[in-house]
Amino acid sequence: MGWLLGAFLVAHGLLHLAVWVPNGEELPYDPGRSVALGNVRALAVGLAALAATLFVAAGVGGIVGALWWPGVTVAASVTSLVLIALTFSPWFLAGVAIDVAIGVFAWQQLG
Repeated sequence: MGWLLGAFLVAHGLLHLAVWVPNGEELPYDPGRSVALGNVRALAVGLAALAATLFVAAGVGGIVGALWWPGVTVAASVTSLVLIALTFSPWFLAGVAIDVAIGVFAWQQLG
């Protein structure tokens, strides 16, 4: 993997923290609310932190040529998709497409 894709994975991971950690008062959606389960802020923040950690690790791993980056990337994408499903808002539709594209690409790299 090249440094550009690695940097993208790092940025994508950090974006999870920027979206789900703030309390949502300034946002047009509530990142800590589930339509089905109500207030899930603590779980959402935990999943966002996990997704961010996995994406950052995958990006750094890919940049340095580690062989494990595709597996970690798939895990990050799945974690992110679970987070989006939990706190779904139409604002997250682009995130679904990005996570699916990243996950499929990484899955293909697993061989």
